[in-house]
Amino acid sequence: MKNIFDEIEESLSFYRITYRNYPRKALIHIAFRCFRLFFIKQAIALPQKPLDCWMTIKDYQGIDITGNIIKDPKSLIIPKIPNKSHIYFNLQKALKENPQIKRFGLVFFMGIGDYFFMTSFLNYFKQSFPEIKFDAYVSTSKDTNNSPLLLSCIKKNPLFDKIYTFKGSEDKDVWKNYDYSECYRKISKDTLLLPMIYECNHRVSSRIDSLIETFNLNPLPYVPDIFVPLDRSLSQQSKNMINDITEKLHKYNLKGVIFLQICHRSSNYAYPYAKELVKRLIDDKFLIITPDEINFKHENLISLYGKKIVIYDSIMILSKLKEQCNVIVLGVVSCFMAIASGLKIPALLMQHFIDPSLKSYLPKDVYIIVNSAYADLPEKNCFVATNKDYIEKKPFYNYSVDFVMKSFEQLQKMK
Repeated sequence: MKNIFDEIEESLSFYRITYRNYPRKALIHIAFRCFRLFFIKQAIALPQKPLDCWMTIKDYQGIDITGNIIKDPKSLIIPKIPNKSHIYFNLQKALKENPQIKRFGLVFFMGIGDYFFMTSFLNYFKQSFPEIKFDAYVSTSKDTNNSPLLLSCIKKNPLFDKIYTFKGSEDKDVWKNYDYSECYRKISKDTLLLPMIYECNHRVSSRIDSLIETFNLNPLPYVPDIFVPLDRSLSQQSKNMINDITEKLHKYNLKGVIFLQICHRSSNYAYPYAKELVKRLIDDKFLIITPDEINFKHENLISLYGKKIVIYDSIMILSKLKEQCNVIVLGVVSCFMAIASGLKIPALLMQHFIDPSLKSYLPKDVYIIVNSAYADLPEKNCFVATNKDYIEKKPFYNYSVDFVMKSFEQLQKMK
C-alpha cells in the first residue's frame, strides 16, 4: 500500500510534466492534492476488505477492496470497478476451481495502436497457458475506446482459435468498464472471459509489465519487441501502388518514402500545418504516402483516403517498401507508432497533448517531439520544443513546420 508521501511524490512528478509552463497553476493543484490526501481522501476511502477470490480489486492506493465489490467469490463474471482502481486475475486459481474451463475469451475494446502494443504480451500469454484455447471477442463499435478497424488486425493474428464480434459501448467515466455484456451471451460453458485491460498512468513503467501483473504471469527480464503479424498476400491495388512508388523513386531520384499520418482518432486531432509540411518534404526529395485527406495535390503525394486500402494493406505496403528503399514514419502519435516499431521502420511522431503515461508505451526505437522535457523519457528519444516552436490550443500543441523539419533532419543524421 502506498503511503501519503509516496502519493505526494507521484503527484509532483505528474504536475511537473502537465503544468511545466504554468508553475502557479501547478502549485495550486499540488496544494489541493495535499489537502485531499491529508483530510478528505482518508475520510472517504473504502475500507480494506480482501476476499478469497480469483479476482483482486485494488484502489489507487493499492488497498484491496475486493470484498466491497464482489459478493460471490466463485463468480466468473467480471464486475465494474471504481474509478482509478484496477483488477487483477489469478488465472491459475480460476482454472483449479473451475476445471471445465478450456478456453480464454480475450475481450478487445481498444485502438489499433493499443492492440499492437500488446501483441508481444499476447504471445507470452499463450505460451504461459499452452493447454488453453485462446479466442478473441472484438468490439466493432466506433467510440473513444475502440476503433472499428481493430477486427481486421486481430484477424491476421494466428494466435486465436476463434474470433467473435460484439457491439460494445464505452463507459464515460471508467474506460475499463466498457460494456461487453453481449459476450457473456455468446460464450460456451468452457470459456472464461477476460477483458484486455491494464494500468495506464504516470506510475506505470511499461504497459507489458502492467499486463503481466494484471494476469498474474511470471515477470519477464526485458520488454519484448512489438510483434506485427505479416500477411504475405497483397491485393492487386497494393501491388500496383508499390510498383508506382518504385517507379517514381527511380524516375525522380528521390531519397525515400515518408508515411505521413496527420490525424489522431481518439482525440479527434488533425495537424493544422499538414499542407505546408508536405510541400517541404516533397521539396526535400521525398515521396509521401498518407492515409488522411490533405488539401494539396502533387504527383509525389499519394493519399490513401477514400481508396479501398485497408489498414493491413498499408502495413504490408510499408513492409514491402522497406525492403527496397528508405522508409520513415512521420506525423502525430498514432497506431503507426507501434506498427513502425514492429516493422523496424524509423519513426518521428508529434506528441500533441500532455500524456504522463507516455513512458509506459513509447517504444525504445521511436523518436518523439514533445513540448516539455519528460523527465522519465530517454533523452535520446526526444526532440524537445521550446515555447516558440509550438502554438498551444488547449488541450493540443501545434508544432511549427520549422521545428518538425529540424527534428526530421536531425533524425536522418542519427540513422
